[in-house]
Amino acid sequence: MYWMIGGDGREYGPVEADQLRTWIAEHRANAQTLVRREGESDWVALGTLPEFAEALRQAYPTVPPVPPVSPTPTMAVPPTRTFEPAGGTLDVGASLTRAVQLLGRNFPLFALGSLILWLLSFLGQTVVCAGPIAALLLTGPLTSGLCLVMLKRARNEPAAPRDQFTFMGPLFVPFMLLGVVHQVAVGLGMVLCVVPGLVLAWLWSFAFVIAADRQCGFWDALRASAGLVRARPLATLVLVTVAWLPSILASAYVLWQMSAYSNELFFATGVFDFDAERFEMFARRAAGLEMQRLLVLLFNLPFGHAVIVQAYADLTSSAAPETA
Repeated sequence: MYWMIGGDGREYGPVEADQLRTWIAEHRANAQTLVRREGESDWVALGTLPEFAEALRQAYPTVPPVPPVSPTPTMAVPPTRTFEPAGGTLDVGASLTRAVQLLGRNFPLFALGSLILWLLSFLGQTVVCAGPIAALLLTGPLTSGLCLVMLKRARNEPAAPRDQFTFMGPLFVPFMLLGVVHQVAVGLGMVLCVVPGLVLAWLWSFAFVIAADRQCGFWDALRASAGLVRARPLATLVLVTVAWLPSILASAYVLWQMSAYSNELFFATGVFDFDAERFEMFARRAAGLEMQRLLVLLFNLPFGHAVIVQAYADLTSSAAPETA
């Protein structure tokens, strides 16, 4: 008998092995699905169980098998799996073309998931106290969930809006930590000198899709993303820049406008002149510019994530052939 964690994050079982094979054939389970044998406490990837190897091979002929994982008796949560980037090549033009096609075929689904992420960012900027905390804690699980939805569609697997909430259940903590570490480190890098933040954002650009696909710990996902980027620095730099170019330009515009306005407002007499009225004027201007940046982000999110996910699918050779 077996128990399984479904795409909705819920636990199903006990079921017989034949039932699991049926779910594999129906694409309701894949090699990364977490399962637990009767009498065992450890959750493992379905692809590591030899009794399901043939069923997985028939259902997902283009997806590489998951390497076996040694169980860790003391773990109460699914074990972490390390990830080594595949040796595939990254054709930037081809990945961008396929990403546009992927977005076009699934625009309503991707737009809805991106809107959820955008609303989280909007709340983080506009709701005092609760907004930033919610954005900090939920960005990781919901961003990884959107990447999972996109990756399923890139592999021609069924996906639904509820799949974006896959990591809001038993796997919430590692995905929450991924989002927290990513936001804090990149944010600090941007504040300190801009360049460190940009470098971290580039190195970790594949972290959320790797975590969603492999269901690994946050540090393994960040390290694997950095390894993937370092193996193909120029191609990934061009790809990430094109994917997020509207948001990059919008952020640069906001920074330029705020720098010019602060000089005009606080240094009009040649020396620093600060008072409550000037600070209020500065805050209103900053809020207006930030809203403009968020509107650009709203339209950039579906394309940006689709490009990253499609490139990852190409690199890992996990994209299934298109069906008519």
